[in-house]
Amino acid sequence: MIRVAVIASGAAEHRVAEAVREGAVGAGADVRLRRAGEVMPDDVDWADACVFGAAGREGAVAAAGPGLAGKVASGFTAAAAVYGGRDPALLALYAALYDRGAIVVASGDVVDGGLDAARRLGARVTAMAARLGAPVPQ
Repeated sequence: MIRVAVIASGAAEHRVAEAVREGAVGAGADVRLRRAGEVMPDDVDWADACVFGAAGREGAVAAAGPGLAGKVASGFTAAAAVYGGRDPALLALYAALYDRGAIVVASGDVVDGGLDAARRLGARVTAMAARLGAPVPQ
């Protein structure tokens, strides 16, 4: 079974993270959903793939830490305002993932596509981890 860690930094991101979790579970993954302050040291090591949610003002903060080299990863942002800094935050988050050697799956339309797009992201990340050699869901 593919293992996915979904890590979100705040309340707005947590709502989207729940939808990412639903998509990953629907694609056959075992999922750990954590807020950034609740992440255990083994969560990233346990996972075959990680999805990070960051507030529009934070970006790379949620992706800080080792253990991503060779793993599938993605990210999304959320902000209360129409703009709220989401684009620069997502770019910063992806830069941190690339810097740590992750295989990045683009989030696509998660910001504008709402919770259905977040569910598709969870399914895409799970499928990519399976294609790249993580254990196949039973």
